[in-house]
Amino acid sequence: AKHQKEGTKKSNPPAKATKQAPAKARLTVSSEHNIEGAAASMAMLSNGDKPLTKFQHQVLSALCTVPSGKVTTYKILANHIGCRSNQAVGQALKRNPYAPTVPCHRVVANTGAIGGFGGTTAGTKIDDKIALLRKEGVFIHDNSGKVDPNSIFHF
Repeated sequence: AKHQKEGTKKSNPPAKATKQAPAKARLTVSSEHNIEGAAASMAMLSNGDKPLTKFQHQVLSALCTVPSGKVTTYKILANHIGCRSNQAVGQALKRNPYAPTVPCHRVVANTGAIGGFGGTTAGTKIDDKIALLRKEGVFIHDNSGKVDPNSIFHF
């Protein structure tokens, strides 16, 4: 495993994450990105009733700004928070204790493919992700299974 300097982005094992104090930082969403459900999402994270690592809090906070009807990619989200690892972002999303209110289903692969959901990349959970995205108005091409590029949100 590579060693990282303190303050860099790192995904911690779940056991370690449960021992950390809950994140209490107040979150803000600009009025431009204020979406239905964002207030509830931010309140959940601000409440801190479920322990999150600092990195998980950073990922989920940024995710709260992705509007309904749009998706972002693991890469765009990672770049936005200053993380060099798309996979680390994916692991933080996989451990999202507030799903679907904090909408981890709004993150897809850089290619536009659906990506993972609930710790899997196939099966009923992926069908659920597709259904959630379509319900929110995200266009997914039937032939390729990829989201329409116009649905990609850039921070």
